[in-house]
Amino acid sequence: MTAGLIFNKGFFIFVYPLTSIKDYLGSIFGKPYSRLPFEIIIILKQTKINNMDIRPVKEFPLLKKYKKKFDINEGTIFAYDNVIYSDFQLPNHLIIHENTHFKQQEEYGLKKWVKKYLKDDEFRLKMEIEAYKNQVNSIKDRNERNRLKINCCRDLSGSLYGNLLTFNEAMEII
Repeated sequence: MTAGLIFNKGFFIFVYPLTSIKDYLGSIFGKPYSRLPFEIIIILKQTKINNMDIRPVKEFPLLKKYKKKFDINEGTIFAYDNVIYSDFQLPNHLIIHENTHFKQQEEYGLKKWVKKYLKDDEFRLKMEIEAYKNQVNSIKDRNERNRLKINCCRDLSGSLYGNLLTFNEAMEII
C-alpha cells in the first residue's frame, strides 16, 4: 500500500503504510519497528496541502456573488486565495484542477482574476480549459482518463459555467 490522502466531511485522513512510519520511528529510537503487521491511519481536523487550506463551502467569502452568476450545486468546489472550499472528498485530480486556479490567481493577481472570471466569459473559459486539461492529464490510466474527460466536458459545457460551449467542442479542446 502506498501513502494516500482522503478528504471526507472536514477531515483529512492520511493513510501510510506502517513500514514507512515504523522505519522513521526506528531511526529515531534505534529499535526495529518495521516488522509490525498493521497500518496506522492519522486523522487531522484541518491541514494544508502544498500551502492550500481546504474549508467548507459555507466559508467561501464570495459565495453570494458566485451564486448570483453561476448554477451552484452541492458539489461545487471553489478555489480562492490558496483555499479550496469543498464539502466532499477531493481526489488528487481535483486538487490539481484547483491548484491550477491558484497559479492563475497568482499570475493575474487575485482581485483581477476574480473580477475577470465573473464578468468575462472568454476569460473564464480559458481558465477552466487550462484547469480541466491539467486535471485530465494527471490521470495515467487511459480508460480512467477518458471517463474523467467525459465528466469534465459535461461540466465545462454545462450551466455551471454558463453554457459557454457544447459538449463536443469541449471534447475537442480538453
